[in-house]
Amino acid sequence: LQLLQMKATQRVAYRQQEQFKDHLADIEAAYDQGMVAGNDRLKAEVALATADQQLQKITSQVIMARSRLNLLIGRPQQNPLEIIEPQLVKQPQNNLQELMNVALQQRPEIHSAKLALTSSGENIRLVNSRNYPQVALVASYWHDGDTLSTSHNAYSDKDNASIGIHLDWNLFSGGADHARLAASQHRKRARRQALIELHDLVRLQVEEAFQQFKVASKNQQTAIKAQEQAHENHRLSILQFHENIISTNDLLAARTLLTRAETNLQAAHYGILLANAQLSFALGQDPLPDSEQN
Repeated sequence: LQLLQMKATQRVAYRQQEQFKDHLADIEAAYDQGMVAGNDRLKAEVALATADQQLQKITSQVIMARSRLNLLIGRPQQNPLEIIEPQLVKQPQNNLQELMNVALQQRPEIHSAKLALTSSGENIRLVNSRNYPQVALVASYWHDGDTLSTSHNAYSDKDNASIGIHLDWNLFSGGADHARLAASQHRKRARRQALIELHDLVRLQVEEAFQQFKVASKNQQTAIKAQEQAHENHRLSILQFHENIISTNDLLAARTLLTRAETNLQAAHYGILLANAQLSFALGQDPLPDSEQN
């Protein structure tokens, strides 16, 4: 998102540079006709030079952002890189409580914590089983004889069988077993408390991301209106300058105001995308629609 926002700012800076070139041409034509003073032309030249510097600066920032991203994803630093512009998303229709419930069902950390808690319960059952007697039914059969084939036995029966019960009861290590059981119970209580705290943390993250998304949406609406007003003001300023109604300062100020409004609009645009990504993370969802993953 940072690289995309920088590219958008670069486009704004390029448009500003081109329009300052047009303004300088208009002012030079007016100067040749004696309609404006020489310092007005100097002001236009300074404004154009400043726009050139701003464009060069943001272009350098775009190059460095691209290089950092290339290195991050394991590509050669100077490789060209094209990023698809994500689509703007609408504000979730669910209320805050519904979003929290979704997050509690989908966040992988909560699934892991629940599995750990279940494992602790099973471990307690295993440790606790040592305190109960274990009874086993034992049966055996054997052939006994005085030859290799055991087909003859002059002293006892050659076919023999036995059956019995084996009782194993741990009566003399109860202290150690009790300590192991207490430790397992303590781990289970700790994991249950960790799960409760994780629930609270997830709810807080969802609420924070939801509020940020609402603020970003309002900021975008304000920025759109401001950009439209600044664009109209700049258009009228050009007409008024040609009619010699306003000064060079007013014309340059109108373009500067439009540049600021366009920059704010781009910041609001990517602010919504960032807020959506944060909300998707809080909900345990992928921030990209299915159509953009294919």
